Parts: sequence; structure tokens; C-alpha cells
Amino acid sequence: TSKEPYRIIVSGRIKHFLSAFGEHVISEEVEKAMKTATANHSVTIREFTVAPNINPEQGLPRHEWYVEFETTPEDIKSFSSTLEKEMISQNIYYKDLILGNIIQQLDVIHVKKGGFNNYMKSVGRLGGQNKVPRLSNDRLIADKLNSIASSKYSLRIFKILSKYNINFHEKDSDGFTPLLDAAKYGDFHTFKYLFLKTPY
Repeated sequence: TSKEPYRIIVSGRIKHFLSAFGEHVISEEVEKAMKTATANHSVTIREFTVAPNINPEQGLPRHEWYVEFETTPEDIKSFSSTLEKEMISQNIYYKDLILGNIIQQLDVIHVKKGGFNNYMKSVGRLGGQNKVPRLSNDRLIADKLNSIASSKYSLRIFKILSKYNINFHEKDSDGFTPLLDAAKYGDFHTFKYLFLKTPY
């Protein structure tokens, strides 16, 4: 900011965007989508960020929404669908990529409470006016969040799977391996839900 001449510098999340696939998504769009989803599903969140997954192990490329919930939605698939519908309605480029089967529907990845604070602390940006970027064109933040979660929970999850002799490579009706993904990302909340539904 300057008085001679007068000049205002705008900084923060306004400059963030995601265009890994040519979709030109801006912060305003994901903020609006999240506001609608949390209102429709009566949940609150602490923080979120969106990153591309260009080379997933399964399925088409996609956007991954890393969300730290204060209160979790009863139906995470329905919550994800609301985010998806909002993004499609706001961004024609994103819509074209979805309809053209270039990318698939977004994934919501549960971040354990304190996960974003731990991330900001790990990169020396905790406190002050520092904010987690809403959007990234790379996976630096996503991979760091995965690493922080995995270091605490992945080993615990794999030990449980081994104890009960559960095949965590087993695919569901959509061709995904939810137990393996939960273990890999250290998502103990999702794993616990899936584990209780698994016969052994």
C-alpha cells in the first residue's frame, strides 16, 4: 500500500486458481460451492483446499477437495454431489470436462481435525494473516496433508486389516478400493465406517 501515489495492493486467496485441465476454476467458485453444500447438508467446516489429481491410481483425473469438518455430513456422497452440481453450474469449462469424460466427479477427502494447522505449522506459516490456499495447480499441499495424516493413522489401519485378514485390495461396485484408499490417506474416520460394514 502506498500514499504517493495512492495504491492498494490486494493479496491473499483472490489470486489462487486451478486450471490443471483447462477449467480455469477460481476461489470465488469453490467458496460459493462449499457455502451451498454446508448449508444444504447442515454441516460446518474448519478449512478446505482443492487440488488436482492428474494421474490417479484408478479412474479418470479429478479434483480432490480436502476438507476439515467441524461437523461431518451424514451422507458424504450426497455432500460431494452437491459440490459437483454447484461447480458444474458455475463453470462451463469444468462442465465440459465432466460431460466429455475428461475428468470424473470430484472426491471429498476428510482431513482430521487439526490437519490444516499441522500443515501450516510444517511450512512455517501458522498464525498471523497466513491462509491456506483454496486452490492449487499442483499437489504440494495435498501430498503434505496426506503425509501428515498417514504418519499417524496408516500403520494403525493396516495393522487392523491384517489382524482380521481383510482383503483391502477388494474393489467395490464402482471399481474402487475404499479400504485401501482410507488406509493410504490415513482417513481413519472413513475407514472405521467401512470397516464396520465389512464382513470378516
